[in-house]
Amino acid sequence: RWWQAVQAAGGPVPTYGPPGTVVIGWAGGTRPDSEFEAMLIAWGQICQRYPFTHFVVAGHQFDSVARYIPPHRLTRLTWLPPELYPLSLRGWHIGCAPLPNRPFNRCKTPIKVMEYGASGMAVVASPTLYGTVIRHGVDGLIATTADEWEESLAWLIDHPQRRQWMAKALRRKVMAEHTLEKNVWKWPAAWERIIDASRQQRVRRLLAS
Repeated sequence: RWWQAVQAAGGPVPTYGPPGTVVIGWAGGTRPDSEFEAMLIAWGQICQRYPFTHFVVAGHQFDSVARYIPPHRLTRLTWLPPELYPLSLRGWHIGCAPLPNRPFNRCKTPIKVMEYGASGMAVVASPTLYGTVIRHGVDGLIATTADEWEESLAWLIDHPQRRQWMAKALRRKVMAEHTLEKNVWKWPAAWERIIDASRQQRVRRLLAS
């Protein structure tokens, strides 16, 4: 509710081109450029195939995007403070969540697709982490290779009604399963497990001595 309230209070939704423009974006923190390779190759192909597309990068500004998307088709959004961060994700139709299968990435969370879903956009995501949230073909699309990314993005562009249907399905899932009210109990439960484990360790040390 907070996320959507911030977006609703942010004034007019940004536009990134003439009516009919399909906006494709990525938002996130600092990452190695190599982690965007498959997505960016697909972005470059989509940019050439569909002249009515526009691309947005919010947060970390990776230089390699300039090799694939010309400046007039690309919008770069700087970091916003946490209380305004949801405003960055307004006006997009498709959110992208690439995440190579690496040890560090497996320790992250799939919250990005939840943010995209709460913002009302369709999603293309990597199977790493995001496969636990997205049901391929139901409330999003899963892609690994550059060809799969291109195919998925093209399908969402070519089928606007199905794209909207998937976006609504993901938003319903986020609102039903990933609200703070539904998940707040996990924090004290985790703290209790940590405390119990610490107590058990102390008991074992005492017994051993």
